[in-house]
Amino acid sequence: MNADASSKILVRRHSVFNTLKQPLFYYSPESGNIDPEPNVGLEAGGWLVDFEKIVAGARRVIFFRYEGRRYISLDDRVFEIGETKASVFHQRGFFVSELKIVDERGGEHAVKYVTPWWRLAFDDGSHPDLQFPLEAFSRQYANT
Repeated sequence: MNADASSKILVRRHSVFNTLKQPLFYYSPESGNIDPEPNVGLEAGGWLVDFEKIVAGARRVIFFRYEGRRYISLDDRVFEIGETKASVFHQRGFFVSELKIVDERGGEHAVKYVTPWWRLAFDDGSHPDLQFPLEAFSRQYANT
């Protein structure tokens, strides 16, 4: 089910390096459009993750909050995460990891992506959002 989030949301592209200096975009959940915002000093309301090596599923994942609710967008499909809404899961694999959203009707929507070897090798647990952002953000949105 598409979520009812009609305003534009300011999101920042996630990156391992210089995260707070990454480009900002206005994301419209209704249309799926992303428009650049030149002022990188603004505070974002969500994260755009679009650099993973996708095997199957959405190429763009956006995590955002709007009016106290949690949302995850897979390309142009927006899901509200909550107790009576959709739920989110992540499974880290040795070769392929998977982010899965189960909507309120029980339908599964998955993003499968290559698990980079250097993330496994250099993941000391201190900054999971830098090594595995889809996993870290999905856990934050599932638990709050």
